Amino acid sequence: MHFKIYKQLLSLTSSETTHFNVTSLKLKYIYSHSVSRKGSSQLNTRLLLLTIGAFAIGTDSYIVAGILLDIANDMSISISSAGQLVTVFALTIAITAPVLTTLTAKMSPTKILFWTMLLFSIGNIISFLSSTFAMLIISRIIAAMGAALYFPIATLIAAKLAAPGKQGKSISAVSSGLTIAITLGVPIGTWLGNIFNWRIAFLIIAIVGFFVCLLTTIMIPKLEQTNDNASTKDQLPPLKKATVFFLMTAILFITTGSFAVYTFIDPILQAIGDFNLIGLSSMLALFGASSIIGVWLGGYLNDRIGSLPTIYLTIAIKILSLFAFSFIMLYDFSSNVILAGLATISWGITAWMLNAPLLNYLITISPKSPSLLLALNATFSYLGTSAGSALGGFVIDNDAIEMLGLICGLCQLIALLIILVTAKVQKRQALAQQLEV
Repeated sequence: MHFKIYKQLLSLTSSETTHFNVTSLKLKYIYSHSVSRKGSSQLNTRLLLLTIGAFAIGTDSYIVAGILLDIANDMSISISSAGQLVTVFALTIAITAPVLTTLTAKMSPTKILFWTMLLFSIGNIISFLSSTFAMLIISRIIAAMGAALYFPIATLIAAKLAAPGKQGKSISAVSSGLTIAITLGVPIGTWLGNIFNWRIAFLIIAIVGFFVCLLTTIMIPKLEQTNDNASTKDQLPPLKKATVFFLMTAILFITTGSFAVYTFIDPILQAIGDFNLIGLSSMLALFGASSIIGVWLGGYLNDRIGSLPTIYLTIAIKILSLFAFSFIMLYDFSSNVILAGLATISWGITAWMLNAPLLNYLITISPKSPSLLLALNATFSYLGTSAGSALGGFVIDNDAIEMLGLICGLCQLIALLIILVTAKVQKRQALAQQLEV
């Protein structure tokens, strides 16, 4: 059969051969293009699933603030006691993220993702069924242990599934789930909780979690272990590097400065322009829309100009945005509302624009233990969240709200200087290792 085809090819005239070659090339192009489109479609579907998981965990992380009063009334406890649910959730993630990441180092990322979402969903079901405050606290710890591993492992999977040079876009897709959760998930969950019962919010989150858990086994391919033959001790060397310590310190300063403003954005805007309820809602909606743009822009720039240039640019603009809040409060401009809107847009974009390049940079500097550094990022981010709330509260309690933007901008400046020095040291170390080889 093959011999007959070969004879037919030899008998073709020059023009026929040319026509045959062109047709063959067209068929190859059509086939490769269809395969490429199919692969792209599969990637987008998988990223969508990871984004939905991020949306569920993001909503769960912030929903308690919206239903705090309902929980306090239903459980017959004080509002401050109910507020411990937020603290317990954040501290559990901060403590368990690196520990669980190290213990699961030999597992496939796909398996980790499945068990993570299962544990998270079970925790939310228990929250829904909780009859006592102690049971509710335990349920939040269980849910937080699942959430602790999700973002590090989902980020790693997104980077592994992406084509070379497209990691930033994939990581930003996962991060967008968190911004959508803050923009839409929390308000909708709060509304449903207030209309029906606070428990319904946890039930819906659990259902979404189980949905992601089920589809993970079907849609996410089995990937290689995060560190195939590594023992627990083998995972620890990155912790001994000074550069890792300095990077985590920078992340702590970044999140502290960001959340000090985010937590107290209501009194800040009131100090600027005495906004009414509609005005405040509009500003928060503006921040939410800007954050979605920021997530996409961060991933795009990461793939176009690299992680570090994007990080430097983002933090620099963010510093100016935070400084702007203080200057608007300190000086009575005639267009305070417009300036506040511009500062909110700029801050919203840069607050989330940093996510993809920073996570991608952590993956590249420690290819042997990327999940551990991503887990440490989660730890220091949640510590920064708590520190930011404390810092903002301290500044406001001392009647210095006008200085909050400046203080938070200085936090970003310190982080920028730390990253600049760390990146330089990291580059020298990499060069020294190459020379040794």
